[in-house]
Amino acid sequence: MSTSIELLKILVEQGKATLKLQTQQLAVLEKQLWELENPIETRPLSDAEMKKRVLAFETRLAYKSPWKKAVNEGLLDNVQSLVNECHGPWRSKDSSDSEKIVTAAKKLGAKGSLPWQLFTLQIIKRLHGKGSFWHETYFDTYEDTAGGCDEIVWNAGCDILAASE
Repeated sequence: MSTSIELLKILVEQGKATLKLQTQQLAVLEKQLWELENPIETRPLSDAEMKKRVLAFETRLAYKSPWKKAVNEGLLDNVQSLVNECHGPWRSKDSSDSEKIVTAAKKLGAKGSLPWQLFTLQIIKRLHGKGSFWHETYFDTYEDTAGGCDEIVWNAGCDILAASE
């Protein structure tokens, strides 16, 4: 009888090992399928990649450190939040100045999608290039909207959307 119990224990352990292996293989197959269904060029950017791209906008050596400080203190998150708040209004005929802006905004898709992220990066790049973040000795993180940064973001987005095809 003890031989039967020992044999049964061995079979149970083999069954558990087989199940574990098949579970691992299934996870690998699911990952491969997801990657096929979502090519890398269509996947949203990671937060680290977004930050890396924003940091790259500053090329002047003397300004790299304050730019990095502003980004680390929330500049990217704050601008993303302002852009996300504009998502609905840009897509609404009641809020936008032109049909072209509405159409272009709708093509960008959902908040957080790759096209929406790239649009946000365009806005940040435009504002950085125009010096909109710089205030004599520091970069504004756009945390406090009392200075009109929400309107600045709105106008930059409208300009980009109006110029898009």
